[in-house]
Amino acid sequence: MRRCVTRLLASPAWCGPAASPQGAVCSCMANISSSQGPVSASRLRWLASSSSTPGSTQRTSRLETWRGPAGQPPPLNPGAAAAAAAADSGPTGPITALAAQQVALTAIPAVPKLLGFAGAIPFMMLTPYVVEASGLSGLALTAAKAQVGYGALIVTFLGALHWGLAMVSTLSGPKAAAMVRERYIWSVFPALAAWPTLQMETAPASFIVAMLLGICYLSDRSYFKAGSLPAWYMTLRGWLTTLSVLSMLATTLYFVANDVRKAKSRLDEEDRLLALAAEAEIAAKMAARAKAIEEADQSEQTQAVVKRGWFSNGSK
Repeated sequence: MRRCVTRLLASPAWCGPAASPQGAVCSCMANISSSQGPVSASRLRWLASSSSTPGSTQRTSRLETWRGPAGQPPPLNPGAAAAAAAADSGPTGPITALAAQQVALTAIPAVPKLLGFAGAIPFMMLTPYVVEASGLSGLALTAAKAQVGYGALIVTFLGALHWGLAMVSTLSGPKAAAMVRERYIWSVFPALAAWPTLQMETAPASFIVAMLLGICYLSDRSYFKAGSLPAWYMTLRGWLTTLSVLSMLATTLYFVANDVRKAKSRLDEEDRLLALAAEAEIAAKMAARAKAIEEADQSEQTQAVVKRGWFSNGSK
């Protein structure tokens, strides 16, 4: 049996009729895969290694004692099997990652998936760039304020979720009690942090809401690693957080770009006024100089006339 498994590892396509030894191995592997999940190459190498009982010369394959009470490895769950298969397949590429994301999306229940992605639509549609592209540029500011209010509402909802989870917690013990208290405290923080954004200017308010959405995701991820949240919820949260944060940051960028453009226009206007003032000052100086020259010429002419009159009187 051990040789058959070793041969199968060397040539995965090697498999004969069911009556042959290799056919028996393939059939056994099929039974194991159907009951325990996919069997990775590393698992087969472990099974191919033979075990012996101390003081005995009999050697048996661990594949034969798979379901035995002693010496058997822990059963594979689907998550561990998938991780082992991914580890044995080598580095994952973009296509493999995309396929994994598609599988993760299909694992999300239909109702949360529908409501979640429907809830992301206001974030995207109320972005000022989208509003302007729709030909409603006059409503860009109103839409942005509505987006900030909606974002603050979603942040409050994400915090309130932990209040509900703390209420239905059935864990016992001091550590569990501390975790429940932590959840109660955390559940009110997002609402308190999002509330002031309703009174702020749109640019800083949208940026703060985007940061709060990211913080809520990181908090949920820490609870997920502790086993308090299902995997499908974090998959859904990852997609929705990405869409909402990008939409809020786009709103921030829109108003920052507007402020930069207004500041540049104001500086250009100030430069234009300064140039006009400088030109006026130069013109005034030139006019004063011309007037001084003119007055000097008139003074010289007057003096010349006076002198001519004095000489003419003296000759008489």
